[in-house]
Amino acid sequence: MISLEILKQRRAFNIRSFFQQVLDRVKPARAEQKRDSYRTGWWQFAETRVNLRKSSAGLARFVATCRTAKHRVFGFLDADILPDAKLIAICLDDAWLLAVLSSRFHISWAPASGAFLENRPNYNHAQCFNPFPFPTPSEPLKAAPAATRRRPRRALQAAAGAAPQADADGDV
Repeated sequence: MISLEILKQRRAFNIRSFFQQVLDRVKPARAEQKRDSYRTGWWQFAETRVNLRKSSAGLARFVATCRTAKHRVFGFLDADILPDAKLIAICLDDAWLLAVLSSRFHISWAPASGAFLENRPNYNHAQCFNPFPFPTPSEPLKAAPAATRRRPRRALQAAAGAAPQADADGDV
């Protein structure tokens, strides 16, 4: 999907071959919409998401999760992606915060504090994210996730100031 969201109509017309397809396929359907913003901005995918664009400006990535899902999974999405209504975008690019959101504590918190759609938990930022008691990390612990890609146990032990211990394979 190509978003023409931030383009004005005149600028969008300059992309002639692409715009002709939008003109032929989208404009007739949008002319019948009840929503004024869909009729007047018929070449745009949906209503502009100004707050999301402002919040994610300057980020290379952001955290996202599916709004309604049996299993809660958080991950990074590239900042060029503009999520639709089925994704919750959290405009943070900090790996430590992704780790907290992916923790058992938060994964247990979310369905307990959020709503349900049929039998699937619905992640709602006002109920699941905003009131969540995020811990304040020490600087070494906050820096640890970047170093955990190769040897997670060693990096976390070093961040905590503990002596490295061998795992079951004898690897430190």
